[in-house]
Formats: sequence, structure tokens, C-alpha cells
Amino acid sequence: MQLAAARLPARSPSVAAQHADTLVLILLGLPTAAIDWQIAVTWAVPAWVPAAGVSLVAALIVTMVARPRAKPVATAAVVALLYALPVVGAIVRWHLVALPRALIGDGAYQTQLAGDFMLHGVDPYGADYGRAGLASAPWAETFASPALHHLVTWPGQFLFPLPLFLVPGHSLLAVLGDNDLPVVALLLAALLAAQHRRFLLMGVLLGCAIATKQHALLAVPLIAVFATARGADRRTITRAAAAGTVAVAAFLLPFVLWDGAAFVRDTVIFLIGGGSEAYPINGFGLSAILLSAGVIHGARDAFPFALLEMLTALVVWVVGWRWLRRGAAIPDVLVLLGLVFASVLFVSRYFHDTHLLLGAELVLAGLAARRWRPA
Repeated sequence: MQLAAARLPARSPSVAAQHADTLVLILLGLPTAAIDWQIAVTWAVPAWVPAAGVSLVAALIVTMVARPRAKPVATAAVVALLYALPVVGAIVRWHLVALPRALIGDGAYQTQLAGDFMLHGVDPYGADYGRAGLASAPWAETFASPALHHLVTWPGQFLFPLPLFLVPGHSLLAVLGDNDLPVVALLLAALLAAQHRRFLLMGVLLGCAIATKQHALLAVPLIAVFATARGADRRTITRAAAAGTVAVAAFLLPFVLWDGAAFVRDTVIFLIGGGSEAYPINGFGLSAILLSAGVIHGARDAFPFALLEMLTALVVWVVGWRWLRRGAAIPDVLVLLGLVFASVLFVSRYFHDTHLLLGAELVLAGLAARRWRPA
């Protein structure tokens, strides 16, 4: 009976597994196409232009299903149409079309101004973004925009897109500047490098991610555990950590030497401090709940959010270590990355819809990859 069972043909993958990448592309492509259409409407683009784009995307997806060999080319074309084209269009429009109003938010505008300060020899940290033009940007909150006088992100956020003068990302989120996709792209690249046992490259990419946004530090222990499961020993991890440290220093050290006090004030004290030099509590996370309940009396009052963030991160790291040591796979790491980002940012001074989106996208991507992994 064992011999007979051994001769049984291998179970064929399900239809969902066979077309998992196409299904993911459709699920993500539908809302992206809707956003792209809204951008076209806002920009007064003739209706036939987005209609032609949507038709072409639909034709490419049908081609992916009908001709599996054409899937790589068709997938690249769909991604280019849905994601790259709106960003390129935003860059061109920003430079060529003179209008009294622009579809750009304070985050993207501040990134533009930070790059401009750099090119003119002005330190972006401690600079007056209000006088540079950001004060005229529309702002719907009851408090002044935190971006007027503080640049809270680390230098990679404006150095990487400096040649284009537009923050990279996708669709409307890229144009508005409310996105974490640059740092996510670097973290995913580091994860793939670990998967292929390119551990030194993994370290460099992690360093670039950290130099782009501070909360990339949350991903380091999880990706390090994954690298260990992929065969990296202590010496290899140490070399990768050294390479990452050099990458971080290459980005941060020039600004620390330029004006260390302004750098620390913008990227550290403003985010975790209290008083006038504190990021105002807003969003819908724990901080907003405590403020509404009267536990915290003022939006700029000091509160040990940094301690809560560290404790929350430690809990997810321990859970991740216990999870990944039993068998590490990229989908598992994606789920853990989503959990650590969403939970830690939830207990910070501010928790926005984009932070929730960041965590949810990573968790759903990991769950989808686990569900549709071929047997």
C-alpha cells in the first residue's frame, strides 16, 4: 500500500494558487485604478485618457490569464500603467503646468522644499518651511501644520527622490506625500536579499531603510531572525549589521555635523517630547483616546509614548522570534512586519489612516501569500 501511495500523482495546485499573482494584481488594481481616475478628474484630463488606460489594463489582465507565458511582461505593463504613470504625470505636471492650486499635500511639498534647501546650501533640519511656502498649503486641522518648522523624517526620505523632486510612492498617496512605500520597498528588498542569502546586501538595504524613516528600526530584529533561519551565523549577522551602520551613518552624519541640535530637535525631541516642542496628538490611536478621556490634558503634553512603543515592539519581537524559529518564510515575516508597524504606531503620539494602511497591507499580503502558496 505504501508503494501504491507513492505512485499517486502529486496534487495539482488549486485555481487560486495557479493565478494568485493575477488575483492580487486585480484586488490591488481596482482601488488603484479608482484613485488614478480621481486624479485624472482633478487634473481635468480628457475622459478618454483614463478610459483608454483602464481598457488597456483590463486587456493586459485577460492576457495574463489566457497566455501564462506573457505574464511577466503583462504584469510589468499593468504596474507601470497603474502606479508609475500617475507618478511620472505628477512630476511632469508639477514642473510644466502653472496653476494657482496643485494636488499636493504638506508631506510631499515639504519633501520638495527640503530638497530645494539642500541644493541651495540650507540645512533642511531647523529650516522655516512656513516662510518657504508651506504655510499657504491648505490645512484642515485645528492646530498649525507640524511640517511648518520641523522635518521629522530622516534624510533618505528627501535624498532618494531628490533627482525627481517628488516623493516616490503610488498614485494619490505619492502626490499627497502620505506614504511609507519608499521605506517598505527597501525593507522588502532587504527581505529578498536575505531569502537569497545575500546578507551583506541585506544589511546595506536595512541601513538605507532606517536612514529613510525611523520606524524601519522595528523591522530589523524580525529580518535578522529570518536571516538566521536562512543560514546566517553570528559572524555574518555582525558583518551585515556593520554594513547597515555604515549606510545609516553615510546619510545621517553629514546632517548631525551640519547642525546636530536642529537634527535631534526635529527627528527625536519633537516626536517624543512635550511642551511647545512636541508633535501635537492627533489621529485615532491610543494618544487620541487618552486625550479624549482626559488622561492627557493637552495635545502637546508630555507622555511616555516612547516607552509604550518600545514595550509594544518588544512583545511583537518576542512573538516573532518564537514564530520564525519554528520555520521562517517570507509571508510570515510580512505578517509580523505589519503587526509591529501597526501596533507600535498605534501607541505613538499620532496614528493616521496611512499608518493603519501600512500595517494592513503587509499583514494581508503575508496572509495572501500563505494562502496561495503552491502545495
